[in-house]
Amino acid sequence: MQPETDTRYADYFRLLRQSQAGLPPAEMEALLKARLADIRAGLVSEKHPPEVIEAEMRLANSAFADTAGKPTAAGHAPAEKSPRPAAIARGFFARHTAAVLLALFAVAYVSVLAMFLREGHPKMVLTGVGEQAIAIEAHFISVDLAREAITMTLMPDIKSAANAERGRLTADITVEIDTGSSILTHTFNGGDAPAPWLAIVPIDEGDVLEYPFDIHTGDFHIKAARKGAGGSLARLDLDKVQHGFTLSARGAPAADGASLSVDFVVKRSPAVIFLAVIMTLSLTLVVTSAINVAWQVSMRGRKTEFSMMSWIAALLFVVPAVRGGLPGGPPPGALVDVALFFWLHVATVGALLAMVMAWTRQK
Repeated sequence: MQPETDTRYADYFRLLRQSQAGLPPAEMEALLKARLADIRAGLVSEKHPPEVIEAEMRLANSAFADTAGKPTAAGHAPAEKSPRPAAIARGFFARHTAAVLLALFAVAYVSVLAMFLREGHPKMVLTGVGEQAIAIEAHFISVDLAREAITMTLMPDIKSAANAERGRLTADITVEIDTGSSILTHTFNGGDAPAPWLAIVPIDEGDVLEYPFDIHTGDFHIKAARKGAGGSLARLDLDKVQHGFTLSARGAPAADGASLSVDFVVKRSPAVIFLAVIMTLSLTLVVTSAINVAWQVSMRGRKTEFSMMSWIAALLFVVPAVRGGLPGGPPPGALVDVALFFWLHVATVGALLAMVMAWTRQK
């Protein structure tokens, strides 16, 4: 005889009711009664003593009454439990899978498009620079992380009335850049339509091997002087930066008061980071699928087909192709190689060998 605290039948009827939650009340009660009859028939067929059958049926009847919502011997109806938030979320996702996936795709699409539209517009913050400063436009046209250098173009802002009239400079303007290792100087002649001047500034810190989350920083001093007016601070306006990078800079008067001290930070653009992550994640999923196929064939005895080996062998060429196709990819041996691509290649070779061995065992 089972103790009264035995919950086998209560758990059985509760799980049965949950699995058939969509049935109308009348059909649910009929189903529970049928299962109750099955329990008695099973006990009888197993030739249990009458007293055991009686005790078991008392437990089963009590569990049936509780599950069906009928009053128990104590005269109380069981309180219905409210569904858990996790169960509600699973049920909602199951009913609206297509809508949820479409909404997630729409959010990802709009986010990536917004990140792309924001590219090429660097942020420049100037403090302590007045309107009397000489306006200089700068474009960061090339970021060479291998050489740790940035090529920029500079020219006086011809839209400034203090600099030019009808697109031509009203006076000579000399621009000087102190990069810390060298001093670069260029004079824009008065009366001419100025042409951009190329200048190279070094990157002081940053490691390209940390791609795509590498961050590079540097600084330089820039000053400008207008002929006949003496020296003056430069008011640097950043207009564009090379595609695939984001740049932010901060400028303030240097200690000498005659030059502008500029600190800049260069990072991969969000769109490039997103593309690199998507490419590596997609390749990881494909290689994982190949490993699963090899596991099913070699360990679970699934049938081997020669096309499976061809597909996995093709991945040996796909892995380095994807690695080489990463936007602005770093040199070999970067973090992305050590953390992922080396092991994807090794896993693909292992999956192919497992498939070949399973194929050779077949007759």
